[in-house]
Amino acid sequence: MKNVIFIKAYINLNDEEFEKISQDELYDGYRGIWRISKNKAIQLKYAFAIHNNIIKNVYSIESWHDANTTHYTTRKINPNDPKLKGRLEFIGKSNSDMQSFIGQDVSLYYTRGEANPIKYMDLEILQNDLINNIVYPDEIENQVLSEGAKKQITVNAYERNPKARQECIKHYGVKCIICGFDFEEKYKEIGKGFIHVHHVKPLSEVNEKYEVNPIKDLIPVCPNCHAMIHKKKPAYSIEEIQSLLVKNDL
Repeated sequence: MKNVIFIKAYINLNDEEFEKISQDELYDGYRGIWRISKNKAIQLKYAFAIHNNIIKNVYSIESWHDANTTHYTTRKINPNDPKLKGRLEFIGKSNSDMQSFIGQDVSLYYTRGEANPIKYMDLEILQNDLINNIVYPDEIENQVLSEGAKKQITVNAYERNPKARQECIKHYGVKCIICGFDFEEKYKEIGKGFIHVHHVKPLSEVNEKYEVNPIKDLIPVCPNCHAMIHKKKPAYSIEEIQSLLVKNDL
């Protein structure tokens, strides 16, 4: 279910100007005014404020209203603007439980030059792609990253295409292909949908024109098996790790 809306606004502000705006200005700038259908709007629970492909805040949506029918504290809207017709705005509040999303790079969800400021996403998929994913050696090779770097997930972005990940999981499921571990079975609700996706093809063989085949190139593995795969370089094969489990009767 697509219960998240990505909203891009303040497109005329550079990063330095953007960082100077207040939280009230941020909220008013992102909560309206948008061309979306009421039927789609009522399904949305969260609004992600996006600037330069970086998540700046996450709002819980409480209600949707016709454009310019609720009070803005920092923004003036021309009531005679013909563009207001059929548009909506939301009322909500900053979600303190989802602050881990702030600072995450979502450029993988946009094509270069895409002008549409709105995109609909699924929260569970986002959590797996942005929060639960751990960067492993097959995802970053020969890269120097400073601590806390915001852009690290865009390295080798063609490999980390979220659509490819989704297709892989759709085909194989979310159980580890090596040991069969199922996070939902073990951890119930918080483990639902969680799994790592391992890239079978070494990145040393990959170039910029490479297109991922979600079925042949990606496989779902648990974090333990994923870590063991990369205990040596080049990495162990899936069959090698499976044989170790059999040999050790695990």
